Amino acid sequence: MALTLNTLRFNTQAQLDVGRIMRELTDLQRQVASAVKSNELAGYGVGASRLLNTQSLVGVTDARANAASQLQSRFGVQASALGQASSSAFNLSQAISDAIAGDNVNALGTELTINFAAAVSALNETWNGQPLFAGERLTGSPVKIGSLAELVAATGPDDIFDEAERAQTIDLGPGARLTLADKASDLSYDLFNTMRDFKLIIDGWGSSPPTSLSQAQKDELQAIGKRLDASRVTLTAAEGSTGQLETRIVAERTRLQSRSTLLQKEVGELSDADPAQLSIQISTLLSQYQATAKTFADIANLSLLDYL
Repeated sequence: MALTLNTLRFNTQAQLDVGRIMRELTDLQRQVASAVKSNELAGYGVGASRLLNTQSLVGVTDARANAASQLQSRFGVQASALGQASSSAFNLSQAISDAIAGDNVNALGTELTINFAAAVSALNETWNGQPLFAGERLTGSPVKIGSLAELVAATGPDDIFDEAERAQTIDLGPGARLTLADKASDLSYDLFNTMRDFKLIIDGWGSSPPTSLSQAQKDELQAIGKRLDASRVTLTAAEGSTGQLETRIVAERTRLQSRSTLLQKEVGELSDADPAQLSIQISTLLSQYQATAKTFADIANLSLLDYL
């Protein structure tokens, strides 16, 4: 009777052991097939929180790296626009110098019209459909006047510009919030004021520009030229700053990509199954299964005759 009871207990335990081994083998085979330790966060136990946080950091880092990559193309367009605006100031100043040197102002009206249009076009430049120099406002044109007549009629910045109160910025991570560009009014209000005063001088000549400039007229034009040069310096400095921002963005993108690689490696260490370790565990479980099955079979074949 005692032998029968012990045999029953052993059979029951053996069946439980076989069931456990089969469940563990099934899970190990799943890990081999999926290459991950668990399909559910709960399967990582106390490490689930760390895994979730690391995966979240990967997502944030990748998003910032992508934003940095996008900004590279923006800064190329932005630098070109600022270069165009700077050239409009330079070209107009050069035209004034040539007019004074040649004592011929006939072309100044045309030069003013052309370079005014070039400056407006440059400052209304867009990237991905968004104005570059309108601050936080992402629609419309920051320079709302389209002609020299509208410029002459303007009495202040609000008549010339339509932009947000603050400049547009972007967050690339702790300590990496950048101002993308100055607003059009900060870059060009002096330029447009100078063009306005220049237009008033030309309009004052009427339909008969002077055939020979007086010293007072030369001085007046030279003063306009100096103001245009000062505006050009402002725009050229902004163009240079854009180049520096682009360099910083490239470095920041590289840093973020490296950080993402490290974080993804950490995620892999937390979640990826180790093929070598799985092979050892499977081999060990198979040995346990074979030993248990053999012992179970041996016990099952016992009879009282073996003890008589």
